[in-house]
Amino acid sequence: MEKAFDRVWHDGLIYKLLDTPLPPAFIRVVTGFLQRRSFCVAVDDVLSAPRPIRAGVPQNSCLSPELYALCTDDIPTLRGHL
Repeated sequence: MEKAFDRVWHDGLIYKLLDTPLPPAFIRVVTGFLQRRSFCVAVDDVLSAPRPIRAGVPQNSCLSPELYALCTDDIPTLRGHL
């Protein structure tokens, strides 16, 4: 799945985390990990204003694969139908 980690919707992921038995302190850590992230674009010597990132889990983070798995865990599969 191309760019799958880029498409994880932060608010939806936090909603799913709140529906798990995970400790509230851990959910606060993950929420802080995802919120207040931004990006800028540089073209030649001009840097754009920061823009918020509302989707995607950070690349090269050991937590990102787990967050992606949690986000996609409830997607129905065709297991047994193929």
